[in-house]
Amino acid sequence: MSASPALQLIPSELQAWRDAFSRLKPSSPPCPGISQTAWLPMYDHALDVLDRFGAEAVELGWSSADLFGVHPTAGTIRADHCGALMLSGAKVTGLSANKLKHSLLTYRRNTPG
Repeated sequence: MSASPALQLIPSELQAWRDAFSRLKPSSPPCPGISQTAWLPMYDHALDVLDRFGAEAVELGWSSADLFGVHPTAGTIRADHCGALMLSGAKVTGLSANKLKHSLLTYRRNTPG
């Protein structure tokens, strides 16, 4: 009899991110400031981040706002209100406690204190 694979629990925050993202349409930008052309790669790369780095992001304390935040009325036009995944359409290559690395850009998470 073969051994069954180990059970992997998905952190609830990661599941919430996946659920919220599944309600977005890849063909329809979710906020002002993102063109339809720019949104599709952003959408694909965000799903990739959830798959490859999602559990790690939860463990490192990244929040929904840190990753997906946008200004409630201005959208991505207000870059100072954007999460790391909303600033660039580039694929994420690395994640640490305070940095999310895109191919040519490093997003540094500001943490009070």
